[in-house]
Amino acid sequence: MNLKILSASLLLLLACTGDKESDKGAAGSSAEPTSAKPAEKSSKVPTDKERIVLNTDGHSIPASIEMPKGSSIFADEPTSLRVGYDGKDKHGRQESLFAVQIRKGNEFNLDLKEKAKDLAKNLYGSTHEMLEQTEALLFYKSTVTEGGFTSHSFSLIVELGGEKWICMQGNDGGWSEEQARAQIDACKTLKAI
Repeated sequence: MNLKILSASLLLLLACTGDKESDKGAAGSSAEPTSAKPAEKSSKVPTDKERIVLNTDGHSIPASIEMPKGSSIFADEPTSLRVGYDGKDKHGRQESLFAVQIRKGNEFNLDLKEKAKDLAKNLYGSTHEMLEQTEALLFYKSTVTEGGFTSHSFSLIVELGGEKWICMQGNDGGWSEEQARAQIDACKTLKAI
C-alpha cells in the first residue's frame, strides 16, 4: 500500500472516535457502511449559550460567535482557532463535546466545489456522501471502510468585515449528523465586530 494512502487512512481513523468495546466486532464484520454509527458522546452539552469574542489574547479574528456556556478558545495561529466545549467520557477522560474551527479564507479552503470533487474520489479507505452543497456550505458524511466509523463534516463560508472566512466542524471527529448541524448553526452566529 502506498505510504501516502496509508498515512491518510490512519489520520481519518484517528479522527473518527468510537467505543472500542463495540468496535471490536465491527472490524471483521461485513456490515454496510451506511449502517455504521458515530460514537455517542457520553456527556451533555449545555443548552445555555454565550457570545464569545474571538479577537482577544492575540487572536486576529474580528468576530464573535454564540457557543455553549463554558466553551474555551484554543488558538492554532492568530487567524485560525478552535472554540469548543469539553466534558468527560465514561472513562473520565476529557472529550470534545461541541467544537468549531474558524480560519481565514484562502484559495484552497474557499473552493468548496473542488473539495467536493476530491471527496467524491473516495480515496484513502473512506467514502463520502454529500448531504448538502451550496455555494457557501459543503456538508458531508465520511465512512471509513475498515470498521465502518462514520463522522459528519462541513465547511461553511462566512463573510466578516468584508473578508471571507471558513467555519468547520471541531477537529476531534466522530460527530453525528445532529451534532454537526448544531455546529453549523453555531457558525451561522458569527458576527463581525
